[in-house]
Amino acid sequence: MKCEDIISVLNDAIFGKDKQELIERLAENPERFIGLFRPTKPYAKAIQFLLQSHEIKFGDAMEDIIANIFKEQGFNSKVNERLTSNGKNLSVDILLEGDKSAYLIEVKVRDDHDSSKKEGQIFNFQRKLEAFIEVYGEYENLAGIMYFIDNTFQKNKNYYESKLRELSSFFNLEVYLFYGRELFEFFRIGQDWDNLVCCIESWKKTLPDFPVIDYDSDVEDSFTKLKGLSVSTWKKIVENEALWEEDGIMKVLFKEGTTLKELCKYFKNFDGRLKPAYLRLAELLERKIAKIYKEVKSCQSL
Repeated sequence: MKCEDIISVLNDAIFGKDKQELIERLAENPERFIGLFRPTKPYAKAIQFLLQSHEIKFGDAMEDIIANIFKEQGFNSKVNERLTSNGKNLSVDILLEGDKSAYLIEVKVRDDHDSSKKEGQIFNFQRKLEAFIEVYGEYENLAGIMYFIDNTFQKNKNYYESKLRELSSFFNLEVYLFYGRELFEFFRIGQDWDNLVCCIESWKKTLPDFPVIDYDSDVEDSFTKLKGLSVSTWKKIVENEALWEEDGIMKVLFKEGTTLKELCKYFKNFDGRLKPAYLRLAELLERKIAKIYKEVKSCQSL
């Protein structure tokens, strides 16, 4: 893959839905961000939420990138393929099909799990291997692979090697444990790993130290992304007084209130079956804008 394509996947997957997801989480679990008995202010909680979200999404983005690299090598490469075993649906991170071979690849960013988590990893991997054999058993060559992207973390390597040997013997199947470049070397495409590492290094140099959460810094982008949230989500937001305190989280996210004013106008002028609900949203949002931004104009004239 070209660096520009790798970086595009990373940015879209990790940051593309930040604004919508933060508002949705605020609506569903406001207590996670506000409250007296927390040692952090709303801004810090919002930053914490986004940082944790980015860590998770980085793994998802890497799965997509790795799958695309194998696709360029001629494999039929599938991400989050659903397999069924004993009536249960199981999601496989990456599934590769060649002319006579098929590979199940379970992907994790790093091997740093505690004892209970690593046992769960092996159990889930075993279930997926069983389903994999049932579905792809006609291929001449089958193999299961447990893969950790970051080769600097190998906390449970001995444990995994032992358990994977047991699974290999039990299922009479080739099963591998790989870290970092090893997966790419196995498929004789080590140069693709080197390129991937180089691209990620370049990408990280462009990242800010902390996520930007001033939604009014790009009103057009914020408005476009937030107007599509459900009426129910916005209803929870505008009806929760604690979110709209003088120095509350809504003032943190919308420093000037410009995006909220655009949303207010959009709700006011909405034309469709949900028009009464949107009109009510506009009325409630108008009051909140007046409260924290000291605005007295109506939505129509904002």
